[in-house]
Amino acid sequence: MPKRKPLRPQPWRREQVETSPCSPMTIMLHPHFARGLDDIRAGRSFADDVDDNYWAYERGRLFGAIAPSSMPLFDGKRLNPKAVRLFIAARELIP
Repeated sequence: MPKRKPLRPQPWRREQVETSPCSPMTIMLHPHFARGLDDIRAGRSFADDVDDNYWAYERGRLFGAIAPSSMPLFDGKRLNPKAVRLFIAARELIP
């Protein structure tokens, strides 16, 4: 068998950002989560001006892709319990 060339560092590879654990409630209460949810429901393209450490905007867009459009994020001033249960159940799909 021929010898393999040693792997060289790829200039296009970047370091991963640091992450920290956070609860589903923390993510869903983040204002960027609601913006991502609103953007996908309104058919707007991805907003590349959002910068948050929780990836809340991206998670909001993903949640909007699976949540029924009739499901509100909030029930009055509180998070909608059905939305929270759906988010928790979809944790495998929404990292």
